[in-house]
Amino acid sequence: MLTRLVRAQPRTSIIRMSMPVRQYSEKFKERETASENMYIRKHEEEKLKALAEQLKKAEQNLKDVKEKLEEHINNKKDANSK
Repeated sequence: MLTRLVRAQPRTSIIRMSMPVRQYSEKFKERETASENMYIRKHEEEKLKALAEQLKKAEQNLKDVKEKLEEHINNKKDANSK
């Protein structure tokens, strides 16, 4: 008896019933993509901050080396002029 009821339903109702599932699936994919994008963006921001900090340290190190070089050159000139 149950099989007769299931067979009696027109096929269009099955298609109509699957539409919300498809829409739900699309929305789920959109949310998942947005979530992944947010995670990636946050991770990239952290990487950029770390690289900026490394650059700042490298620039400070370069500045220190230049100062020592200038100091060394000036000391050499003073020693040669005496």
